[in-house]
Parts: sequence; structure tokens; C-alpha cells
Amino acid sequence: MADSLMTLADLAKINSRDLYTEGTFSDLLQSAPLLQRMPAAIAPLGDTFKYYVESANSVAVFRAANAGKDFTTSTDTEVSVSLKYVDASVKQDVATANAYIYGPEALIAMKAGRALANAFFVIEKQILQGTNADADGFNGLPDNAALSDVADSQVIDAGGTTALTSVYALRMGPSDCQVLVGNNGIISIGETRQELTIDSSSKSFSAYVTPIDAWAGVTMGDKYSCARIANVDAGSNKLTDAKIAEMLEQFPGGAWPDVLVMNSRSAYQLQSSRTATNATGSPAPWPAESQGIPIIVSPGLGNAETQVT
Repeated sequence: MADSLMTLADLAKINSRDLYTEGTFSDLLQSAPLLQRMPAAIAPLGDTFKYYVESANSVAVFRAANAGKDFTTSTDTEVSVSLKYVDASVKQDVATANAYIYGPEALIAMKAGRALANAFFVIEKQILQGTNADADGFNGLPDNAALSDVADSQVIDAGGTTALTSVYALRMGPSDCQVLVGNNGIISIGETRQELTIDSSSKSFSAYVTPIDAWAGVTMGDKYSCARIANVDAGSNKLTDAKIAEMLEQFPGGAWPDVLVMNSRSAYQLQSSRTATNATGSPAPWPAESQGIPIIVSPGLGNAETQVT
């Protein structure tokens, strides 16, 4: 049986204080499907997470009886991940909140739930688009030195030049890719308070303020934890199963990825390529896997990436 790892939703449930029911959280991640599958790790410090990647093996050899060997030890390289502060706090005019038919608490809970859902989407988008999504955010997959150039061994160039997107293959787990939550794993949904705030005309009014914040980042494991098909376009350089198989060749045997991540345009291209080659000519089903690896369709990947060169 596969390990059941803690996810971002689990952390949110543990640390929630204002939202009404745990069931609320199963819907919050619908716009962030990758986070539903990606394990979450707690970073003890607020803004930094460190781990080690084995960069050289110890050596095992065959030897004859009474013959010695040279002893070597494995070598580790320290990797430091900088987490970034995510602020999803909400503010609601006291007048409109108190006029809500179900009361101000219900309106505040609804607004806070939406804000938290958006925070999860922003985190997923940052993982998939990196600092191209938000320069103030944490480094994501495109910022990984093994995924940033077409010359990198973990990158397959689809060949497009405009209207571009990427497809990622990810291994997930404590030694591979996982979302990080800093400050001891706290996704803070604070107590709602009433305070004076200023409008666009510099006039004050009373508002209910609910602080929602976290420190977030992502680990990308080692070289073989992820791979990328870059420069997928809407013309002659579309996504196919053959292109995915070419990407999978970059993973060592027995260490294939857990998921493939793409946007809906790429999934449609994959479905269309299968329709053209099946025996009956009838439309193929919407793709749920390729080469036996599950597909996650995420809105966090766009169709306007800069060409990877």
C-alpha cells in the first residue's frame, strides 16, 4: 500500500479556526488539483527549508577473499529553499456584512473560504510558472536549473515559438517534489476583528478584517524528480503520447514519475492525437493517463510562456 502523506488540505484543517466545517476544505482545492495530490512538508523556520541531495555514491565492488578495497563515502550537497509569504487576508465593510441575510459571521466565513481557495491556486500557479507568475513569489519548476534550458537533460523541446505552454512529469514524496509550509506548518486563519480602514478618497469606515497567511515554497528533489516538455504550441508542435514517452526516457528505470501535469489545451491535443490514430476513428476519451501515469489538468499552466531556449 502506498504511503498516505500529509497534504496542504490537511495542514489547513489542522490550523483552521474560523471556517465552519472540515468538509469546506475538500472544495477549496478544486482550482488547485496538483496540490490535492502533492504531499506537504512542514518547514520549522518561517522562510527557509534545507535538505541534502546525494551528489556522489559510495562504491561497492566485488573482491577476492583476503583482498582489500578502497573505501569511499557518499557525498551530499545542501539545498536551501527560500519560502515566500502569502497574504490572503480579507476585509469586509461592517455595513454590508451586518446586512447579510445569514449574518456577518456567515459572510465572513464565505469570503475567507474563497480567499483561501485563491491562495491555494496562487501557490499552485507559482509552482508551475515560477517567478514568471510572480517575481515576489518562490522559485518554481521553470526556475529549476535542470528544467530551464532546452540543453538540460530533463527538458524535451517540442519546438514551438509562440503561444507556448509546458508539460511536467513529477515524482512526489519526501525525497522528491512536495509543497512546503513554513513557520511550523501554520496556515493561519486568524480571529476576525473590527477596525477602521481607509477608502480610495482617504475617508475612514469600519470593516471586519480576517488575517489569512502562510509561508510557502516547494522542494524539487534531485535531478530525476521532475522533467519538462517545453515549447508546446497550438500549431504543429502539439502534445502527443510519443512526446511524453520521450520525456519519460529521461528518468532512470524504476524511478518513473507519479503524475503528469498539463493544462486543458495540452490535454485536448493529447485526446485529439489519440482520436486520429484509434481503430474506429471515434473520439478518444478525455485523457486520464499516458504510459500508465495519471494526468493532472491544472489551470495553473497558461499558454503564453516565454520560449525556452
